[in-house]
Amino acid sequence: MRGETIRGLQRKIIGLAVAIVLVTGGAVALSVLLPMQTQMRDGANAHIRHSLALKHLAVDQYLTRLTDIGRQIVSRTQIRKRLISYNQGKTTLEDVQAFSDPRLADALNEAGDALGMVRLDKLNRAVSTVGVVPPENIWEKASTLGDPTVLIGPLVHQEHLVVYAVTAIFDDKGERHGTDIVMFHLGGLASILTNRTADDGAARISIVLQYSGANAARAFGSLPGASEIAYLGEVFSWATLDQVRSSTDDVVVALGQDGVERAITSTSLNVAEWVLVEMEATDTLYANARQTLQKVVVVIVFMIALGSLLVLRLLHGLTGQVLVTTEELHRQIEDRTRTQKQIIQAKEEAEEANQAKSDFLASMSHELRTPLNAVLGFGQLLQLDPKATLSPTQHDHLQCILDGGKHLLDLVNQILDLARIEANQALLNLENVDAVEVVSECIGFSLPLGETRHITIVNDFAQDTVVTLRTDPLRFKQLLLNLLSNAIKYNKDYGEVRIGGWEVKNGYYHFYVKDTGVGIADEDQPHVFNMFHRLGGHPGIAREGTGIGLTVTKSLVEQMAGRIGFDSQVGEGTTFWIELPLSSNTNAVIWEDTLHVGVVHLDADHQKIVSVMNRINHPSISLDELDQVIRELRQNTRDHFKREEVVMDVCGYPDLVKHKLLHHDILAQLGALEKEWYEAKDVAIVPKLQKVLKDYWLVHMMQEDIKIVQYTTGKNTEIRRALDALLLGGHDAGPLDDLNA
Repeated sequence: MRGETIRGLQRKIIGLAVAIVLVTGGAVALSVLLPMQTQMRDGANAHIRHSLALKHLAVDQYLTRLTDIGRQIVSRTQIRKRLISYNQGKTTLEDVQAFSDPRLADALNEAGDALGMVRLDKLNRAVSTVGVVPPENIWEKASTLGDPTVLIGPLVHQEHLVVYAVTAIFDDKGERHGTDIVMFHLGGLASILTNRTADDGAARISIVLQYSGANAARAFGSLPGASEIAYLGEVFSWATLDQVRSSTDDVVVALGQDGVERAITSTSLNVAEWVLVEMEATDTLYANARQTLQKVVVVIVFMIALGSLLVLRLLHGLTGQVLVTTEELHRQIEDRTRTQKQIIQAKEEAEEANQAKSDFLASMSHELRTPLNAVLGFGQLLQLDPKATLSPTQHDHLQCILDGGKHLLDLVNQILDLARIEANQALLNLENVDAVEVVSECIGFSLPLGETRHITIVNDFAQDTVVTLRTDPLRFKQLLLNLLSNAIKYNKDYGEVRIGGWEVKNGYYHFYVKDTGVGIADEDQPHVFNMFHRLGGHPGIAREGTGIGLTVTKSLVEQMAGRIGFDSQVGEGTTFWIELPLSSNTNAVIWEDTLHVGVVHLDADHQKIVSVMNRINHPSISLDELDQVIRELRQNTRDHFKREEVVMDVCGYPDLVKHKLLHHDILAQLGALEKEWYEAKDVAIVPKLQKVLKDYWLVHMMQEDIKIVQYTTGKNTEIRRALDALLLGGHDAGPLDDLNA
């Protein structure tokens, strides 16, 4: 049975391969033939355009020669002076004719194409005539023309098409004294239009269109074999007026009114309303291109057929070897499936173990605090009881018990805080807090710790300073006490600790705690906020503690929409600082219990994005940190959207398509800002990023994501499995993957 399946699969593979060869060959053929066809058609079009350009030049030169003849005749001074004298009454008509007629006849004989002419006086009367006299209807039209020389026509005269060169005659003062009208036959134009090169098609026709208004024209020219120019009414039916106009400086293929498809190209001549048109039937113009393409098609078809046979021969042997490994691949797939299940199970066990650890720490912390409180309470009673008489040695021993108990209680509290933070249970109770008052309280709590080593604590806040924060008062006090405790712990004897602050832009307040201790070595600075990292390398500093105080402090600061940092010089001391939002700051988002949507993974994503959003809003963000934030934001957002779409799909969320479009829009905006950042690396991008993030938070998370909760009830197991599959790469995240490829 399996052998038949393999043979069937082999046939399918071979058939598919041959089909691929045929499709690929067809695609290659099209990619070759289409550009080749275009190139060859362009070559033919270029040839007809070149032919048009040559004829355009020849026709313009011919027409220019006709106008030059008219100007040359007028320029003969003595003949012109006789006309002026006649107009002034200084000589007779007979004298003018006797002097002008023979000289004008000589001028016309030199012209060659001239049939005759008439010279008119300023009253538009004939003064001299030579050869064929232009008709009088031309005289009246010419009386207002001729400056400069213009051509009229072509017009029919005695069954022939002629043109008239009209030139005005002026005296030296610019006064018009008459007009010369010279009649030309168009034999030269006929020769130009019928001229053919060896490469021109036999069916190519060159004609001239004379426009008469916007929607009318008439054609004239000379067909092959004719020696004269004539009106060609039937030729003009081969193309419409609009087709000719659209072919100016280009080649247009159009179907004529006679049913013949032609390539048409045209260009305007120097004579007003004259257009030179070159046209040829596409059957003849593109004949060479078609023949060449047919030969290429035959070659390509042969190559495709040969390639298909070779592929068929090769695959027949190769597929047998490949398909032999099919069962092995099946076994590997089964092994991989088992491995995936084991990984998911291990992940679940790790999560359960981590939760058990957090529960254990929280439980043990509570259990430890009860006896510790008893030890501390009874110790304080012994210390304060006036009836209990203690020797100096007993008093010292009791103080050691109290100091050790307080230290152990601090460690238990830190472990409990760490457990809450890891379990996302460190909830905040937000209030408007008088920060200066809290600073004073913390200094009072820390003074006894400093007095034992003669360390002074200086409050740099003025008495009238008012700083109101929107934060958790207990957590804020805890932050300051941790920083003051470290500043005293890692200080020198007889040292100093200063605490103060100032307001910075964007609605944040900068607090600092500065000591005069030994400082932090350069190699230790990157690890200051790492869990369980202790600065115990210097013999002059204390060694007690768990190394989690600053870790807890940093986590709480970030949860309170703040940031923490430090500056340190070895041998001079260290300044730790925190920046927290003022109560007037409406842009900072502090993660609290009311922001949970109820899905653990989505809440964790939201908390990450809120953290990134708050980092963007801080005024002192550096270029390096901004670069990191932008990269983290896009990656966190992309991962969040994938998880969110998986959750919505499992829960049957009704607006999933709409929600995906919202994801697409947000990622597009972030992608555009990311591109802008990498092109310019300019902090001017920060306001744009802040606006996008604010819309992202308000519209997406607070309005849309909150709706998901009502569909997740009773589906935690399905959600966890789907997210595990996504983690292992076994879940199709949909169009989001394509978007971010």
